[in-house]
Amino acid sequence: MKKVTGALKRLGQASLGPTYNVYSMIEIGDQILSNVKIPNKLDGILNEGLRTKSPTTLSLMAGKIIMAVQIEGQDRYIAKFNWGVWSFAFLVMLISVFSLYSLSKNWMVGVAGLVVLYWFIARPTIDYLKIASEGGKKF
Repeated sequence: MKKVTGALKRLGQASLGPTYNVYSMIEIGDQILSNVKIPNKLDGILNEGLRTKSPTTLSLMAGKIIMAVQIEGQDRYIAKFNWGVWSFAFLVMLISVFSLYSLSKNWMVGVAGLVVLYWFIARPTIDYLKIASEGGKKF
């Protein structure tokens, strides 16, 4: 989990998607974040942070997906996590890792598969649990 706090200065070009928007860059405080996703429901709150000069805190899952936004003095808003999709992805990847390992009989294939499983599934899930543990309004 990564947290960035500061005055929200600039939002780059946004690519709008059905569930996520992707900003080419976000300038917050003295940092520039590039290619950052944000759930559509949190996008309005992010834009509100741009209109105010109060410090804004962004909580990022896996370093590239904003899952919580808080403008100083206001409520913290957290995007809901889609447990069904993540559980299915975890199961598919776990079956794939064991299948590749059993076919190859090479322990390095198994270890590499477990690293990929951790990096793409477990790490974002752990990040979200940390973000959600700090509280806020989910929507």
